This record gives sequence, structure tokens and C-alpha cells, in this order.
Amino acid sequence: MFEQYRNLIIIGDIECSTTLTYLNYLKLNSIKIKELWLINFTYNKFHTKVKYKTKLKEFFKNNIIKWNPIFNKKIENEFFDLCLKIQNDTNFLKLDFSKKFNYKDVTKNVRSFKFTDYNDTNLIKLINKNSSNAFLYTNGGIVPNKIVGNKEIRIIHLHPGIVPYFKGSDCFLWSALKTKSLGASCFYMNSGIDEGSIIHTKKFNLPKLPSLIPYLNTQLESTAYRALLYSIDPHLRASLLIDVLKQYPDLDLKCLPFNEQKADDGFAYLAMHNKLRLKTMKELFV
Repeated sequence: MFEQYRNLIIIGDIECSTTLTYLNYLKLNSIKIKELWLINFTYNKFHTKVKYKTKLKEFFKNNIIKWNPIFNKKIENEFFDLCLKIQNDTNFLKLDFSKKFNYKDVTKNVRSFKFTDYNDTNLIKLINKNSSNAFLYTNGGIVPNKIVGNKEIRIIHLHPGIVPYFKGSDCFLWSALKTKSLGASCFYMNSGIDEGSIIHTKKFNLPKLPSLIPYLNTQLESTAYRALLYSIDPHLRASLLIDVLKQYPDLDLKCLPFNEQKADDGFAYLAMHNKLRLKTMKELFV
């Protein structure tokens, strides 16, 4: 039986739950992609940690994704448990971020790399070499103009906020605070801050998350905030990604219809202060 592989390469940060969420949504919808690049962007920062190196070695040996953003095992287990409880409060797909994922469910081609960031010359060369495909950004920092300014390269980004109205940092929470709803945008990246060519946007109702209640205090607020971004935010992005792929099942993903943003549309939000984060989560999610 012939399987269609979309001309999409996921540049997947191995530390990022968004990557795992994209892969699970692709699997659920039987969508195959050209390649998956599993990138360790934190190797240079953490290479002295023996425990991390051991897990990294196992990761490359098995070619199985192990999502492990926290080194302390007890804290790690508690965090993943909270993420699962939060998802159980919603209608989203339930993902256990501590579990392994078999990449063969979405692609025949998986490659593993260690890069510092998107300015790494080896990553730039790799992207240029594969520019006949569209790329999906997951994480890894700012993408320099030498990549996004190249007209031969198309990088798709899913952003937690509807552009041009919500650009910049913490748009998951800023959207909730300002509109009493959540949103996501799919666009081709350019050198601006979330100013790329808009492919599609989507709104979501605010979920009620009673599992957050024990964490909504000044001592644990950062854990609640991180759990929201780790376990809910990626579902908005993945849901919109699937909508786009299904809407254009036969199109080259480098050539999707889009609308340009105007330079003076909207503005970029800054990171939300932790006191406002706590107030927002208390008022809107429980």
C-alpha cells in the first residue's frame, strides 16, 4: 500500500514537549512526514552532567524519543504527573510526557544531531541542503536572517496566540487575559518577531483546570505556569498543524496560501510578571 509522505522535516528539540505533541497528533491522524531531526540544543550547556550524558547515550542508541526536561527524578515524576492531570481536565489528547515515542509511526527517516542553536553553521548547511522541503520549528531559540531571509527556505511555526494581535512572549497567557480565550497561529517565519506570512489561525475556549489549584500560590506558581506551557500550549499548536495539513492534503508545504502581516499590525508582548501570571491562572483556569 502506498503511503504519502508530506515534504516536511520537523526540526525537533529533544527537550521540548511541543515536538512530542506534534508527533502524537501526526500519528493519530496517520500523517507521514519526510524526516524527523532530533536535535539536542542543550548539549554544550549540560555536557558535564554525567546523568544527562547517560540518558543522551541511551537516546541515540535506541532512536527512541525520551522526553526528560528535569534532572531530579522525584521532581521529574511529580511534574509529569501534574501535566497528565492537567490534560485529563481537558478534551485534548492525553499524553504522558515521560513515556517513549517510536518515531517510525510518523517517518522512516530520523536523524540525531547536537547543535548549539540556529546559528550553528552545521545546522545552517543542513537546512540549505534540504531546502526542497518545508521545515517545522519546535524550539531552539531565534532563527537568524541568514536562514529565514533565504527565499528558498520555508520554516513553518505554530505560535500560541493569534497574530498580529498577540506576538512575542507569553502569548498563551496574554491571550487568555485579554480575550478570555486561547489562540494559535500558523505562519511562515521571517526575521521579525512573529511577523511571518499567516497561513491559518484558530481560537480555543478556555479550559477549566482544577488540577492546578494546589499549585496556585506564590511558592508553586512557577511549576503551575511551566506545566501549562508544557502540557496545554503544545495541544493548541498541534491541533492547528493538523488542520492545516488536512486542509491542504496535496499541496507542497512550501507553497501554502498565506496572508502577509502589515508592519504596523499589533505589537509584541513582553514576558508576563509572575504576580500577574498567578492572578491570571487563578481567575481564568480554575
